[in-house]
Order: sequence, then C-alpha cells, then structure tokens
Amino acid sequence: MNEKQWLKHKFWIEFQTFFLVTALSVLLGILGWIIAGEVMAIFVLGLMIASYFFLPKISPHLLLRMNRCRELKSYETPKIHGLVHALARKGEFKNLPTLYYLPSDQLNAFAVGSVENGAIALSDGLLRNLNLDEIAGVLAHEMSHLKHGDLKVLAFADISSRITGVLSMMGQVLLLLNLPLIFFMNYQINWWVILLLILAPHIGDFLYLTLSRTREYDADLGSAELTGDPEGLALALGKIHNHQNSALKQLLFRGYKITEPVLMRTHPPTKERIRRLLEVRDNKREAYRLSTRTVWDSQRPTRG
Repeated sequence: MNEKQWLKHKFWIEFQTFFLVTALSVLLGILGWIIAGEVMAIFVLGLMIASYFFLPKISPHLLLRMNRCRELKSYETPKIHGLVHALARKGEFKNLPTLYYLPSDQLNAFAVGSVENGAIALSDGLLRNLNLDEIAGVLAHEMSHLKHGDLKVLAFADISSRITGVLSMMGQVLLLLNLPLIFFMNYQINWWVILLLILAPHIGDFLYLTLSRTREYDADLGSAELTGDPEGLALALGKIHNHQNSALKQLLFRGYKITEPVLMRTHPPTKERIRRLLEVRDNKREAYRLSTRTVWDSQRPTRG
C-alpha cells in the first residue's frame, strides 16, 4: 500500500468513525427528548461526554488484575518483551505498554488503557501455540489499537449502545402505563415514535458493532505497517480461528455448525481479514520488484 492509498484509507476510517459516533449521539439525544424532553436529552448527552473523557482514567492494570491476569516479567519472556520494544520504537511510542499473562487455554489477546498508559494481555494458549512472527503481528495489532485511541472510542460506543437499550425500555414502559389514556381519551399516537423506541436498541447495537469491525480492519493494517510483515498476523488469525472452531466443535454435536451473522460480530470475518492482509503483502512484494527492476534498468550499460 503506497502513501496515497494509506492516507485515503485513514481518511475513510476516520470518516466512518465520526459518522457512527455522531449517529449514536443523535440517537441518544432523540430518545432522551422523547422520554422527558430537552432536559433529559441534555442530561444523556452530558453523561456520554463525561464517560468519554473519564473512562480512560480507570487504571488498566486494575482491570486486568480483576480478570485474573498478572504482569509478565521481562525475564520470563525476553524475546516477546524485545518485540514490544522494537515495535514501540518504530511506532514512536513514548510509553511502553505493560505485558500481562492471562491463564487461559484459549488463543486470545487484548489491550486496555491508552497510548500513555496501556497494557496488553496475552493468554497462555496464545503464547504456547504462536511463533514469534505471529506474536509480533498480534502485539502490533493491539499496539495499533492503543496508538489510535480505539479503546476509548469503542468504550464510548459500547456504553452508548447500552444506554440506548435502557432508554428504549423506559420509553416502552411509559407507553404501556399510558395505554388507558390512549384508548379512553382518543389520544393521538405517533407511530413513528413507537417504532423508534422498539428499533432503537437494534440500531444502537448495529452502530456499535459496525464501528468495532471498522477499527479492527484499521488495527490489522496498523499491524502490517508496524511489523512490515502482514503474513505474520494473517497466520496468527488463521491459527486463532481454527482453535476457536475446534473448541466449539467439541461442545456441539457432530455435523452441527453455528454461523454467526456478519452484522452481529464485533470482529470482521477472519477470512476477509486474512485476505486483506495478504493483499497488503502482495502489494509490498510487487512494489519491491518494481523498485529493484527500476534500479537495475538504470544501471544497465547501453549498447553502442
């Protein structure tokens, strides 16, 4: 991916994020106004703005310890800590993210916090089943989330979606309580408002999940840029996907398969993520071939 394509991609990602976050905020404001007027709308929007700025203040280290994680010391995994140092230098991180060990057989990794005070948890299953190139891809993916502020944006979207569900429920309860007034006093019903109250939680979930998938694609590309090896993350994603499927099959009857709808996933389909990463790899190889051929052509002696 050349610089022009990269800038175009970044602009599109930021535009999508702005649109989705704005849509969530507007949806919350409308629901608040429907339930209790302007005061409620202002209160809800103020609550969301406060959560956007104050949620990142919660210590990521406390959150990880609450999830049975412990800090992974450099003497335990010197090579992996070396990867973090190398990726941080290339990504111009001022502060290194702290590594944590998650005692789980699942192949899993996640980041918490911000670029100033971040932490990355790596599961036991992931450390045992992935090689260094693949772990480098995973680490770069999580560090990309930290660098771009994805965790704050996604936390905001998640809370917005949950509050949307609460407000929708409140509105439907108020509607049921006022049914006698509607039936016996010929009160005019605004069916559009009722439809919005019913659909609001689904709209909120859709916006949140779409935003999450968009940020995952962006973190994949950020990982490829940090490591210079898109194939490392692609291979890691393949192993994680296969491990999850094998674990699922052990719980289900033979031949029975659950296919989750794409629109209900927080992460994009693994096959599509791998396809995009391999496309970046192939573009890099093609650019290298063109550059070396140009250098060689310029140095070839001309015939007299």
